[in-house]
Amino acid sequence: AEIMGLDAKINKPTLDASTNIQFIIDILSPKDKKNPPKKFDLSIYNIVLRKSKLTYDVLSEPYIEGKFDKNHISLNNLKADIALPRLRNNDFEINLKRVSFEEKSGFELSKLAANAHICDSLIAINGFRTDLPNSSIILSDFELKFNSLKTLGKEFKNIDLNINTTGSYITPSDLSAIAPVLSKLREPVKINVEVNGNMKSLNVRNLQLLTDRELIGLSIKGQIENVLEKDSLSVNLS
Repeated sequence: AEIMGLDAKINKPTLDASTNIQFIIDILSPKDKKNPPKKFDLSIYNIVLRKSKLTYDVLSEPYIEGKFDKNHISLNNLKADIALPRLRNNDFEINLKRVSFEEKSGFELSKLAANAHICDSLIAINGFRTDLPNSSIILSDFELKFNSLKTLGKEFKNIDLNINTTGSYITPSDLSAIAPVLSKLREPVKINVEVNGNMKSLNVRNLQLLTDRELIGLSIKGQIENVLEKDSLSVNLS
């Protein structure tokens, strides 16, 4: 399927209101939640999106100029190449070959790519890469194992994580649309992060920030406890 020139406009009158596409969500939602959903088995091997736009607006909220505005998002030159080799009730395979766009604030996503397998007790991500104009964030392949998708939110803080960002680097000015103070920081910073554990107790095995000209050189190890609990969050790094 090839989609050219899509101009999608999503909005809602207030922060608490439903969006103008809620009726589509309602149509796709099961009518009788007591009965099991109907089984389906689909494959879509090529979805191509070109020269497209997407806007999201909360109409009651004022516009913020000069930086990213979460209530007024406008994506231009939206491109995507996606394959969905497996779409079953609780078993999905998603190949995100490329997503790119330019946001009105100046933020630019050059490429987002990843392969995902999602089933009732597992989320597996491989080949994850995010490129900005002068940055590249690469994650090692990882898996999240849990009892059920229905209880994932409750289980998340106990799920084991093992993440590595070897080969990644960020140029802070690429994020100036989110934090304008970064606009003059144009020196790439190599980022090597190795963490494992879970949200209750996260072991930072290595955190390195390095620049080619040695303007920044930082190496940290330690422990972070209760990552999701702001009142009991504990950070012990050295």
